[in-house]
Amino acid sequence: MIFLLFLLNCGGSAFDAVSTKDIPISSEEDMYEEEGDFFISRDVLNAVINNSVEDFEEAIEDNENLVAINYADYNVGRYGAGVNTILHVICNTDNIDKIAFFQAIRRVDSGSFLKMLSRSNGQDMFPADFLIMNEDSRALAFLVELGVTKDSGITKKIIKREIKNLVANGRKDMFTVLEAAYAKSMPGVSEKGGEMIPESYSLYREKDKDGRDAIYYAVSFGNVDMVEFLISKFVNLNVNYGSSFYGFGKHIKDVWKKANFPNKGSSKQVYDLISKNQGKPAYK
Repeated sequence: MIFLLFLLNCGGSAFDAVSTKDIPISSEEDMYEEEGDFFISRDVLNAVINNSVEDFEEAIEDNENLVAINYADYNVGRYGAGVNTILHVICNTDNIDKIAFFQAIRRVDSGSFLKMLSRSNGQDMFPADFLIMNEDSRALAFLVELGVTKDSGITKKIIKREIKNLVANGRKDMFTVLEAAYAKSMPGVSEKGGEMIPESYSLYREKDKDGRDAIYYAVSFGNVDMVEFLISKFVNLNVNYGSSFYGFGKHIKDVWKKANFPNKGSSKQVYDLISKNQGKPAYK
């Protein structure tokens, strides 16, 4: 096994990244190579890939430095190019018990775990960003509880990019966890149109690169349950989603006219919800 070592600019005297391109998907006897302050372990990565929390914890207990080193080029096709922390590796691996791995790291080195929450990888991704893309609300809730917020440990552009997918998949649970992350940064309440609205509800008014928010997609997909959920969060039903050829604004009822409803009953339900709540609260 040939490991490619990347020299990071830490005074130019120490390596602290190990390439993961050729990590075998198999469990082997623990093996470390030491060169100054640099440690390599195939078994740490094998344990993650094989969902073996016991092997993982045994490896990092034997050498705590394995928690702090960086791993290069892990799952490159999914934003893992460049340097990654072990937390990035865990969050960017499918079909494993991520929370069990999180807890193992915390038992061995809780300080490093907390620092890694707000460290970005070689592609400016935080560990929690991978959980948002993979729609893992359980693992994301765990990290939010430990300190991840809208402003620390989450990339806002990832939230905006995933709005359409989260609505399409009916992931109210993901929105609820993200709302908690927003609430940690925005704990206040403000008055709008006679309603007292948590500042964290601004999550539901985020727009993607096409200028569309969650309620746009919920109505467009004909998802009654999602529309009702979003209206309970005081989304803006009078938002302008752009202009037509003649310059007329496209509002939520224009979206409703072109929506893909499963039946007439759901179409009427959404229309009634919009009509009842349009203009409440009054957004500027």
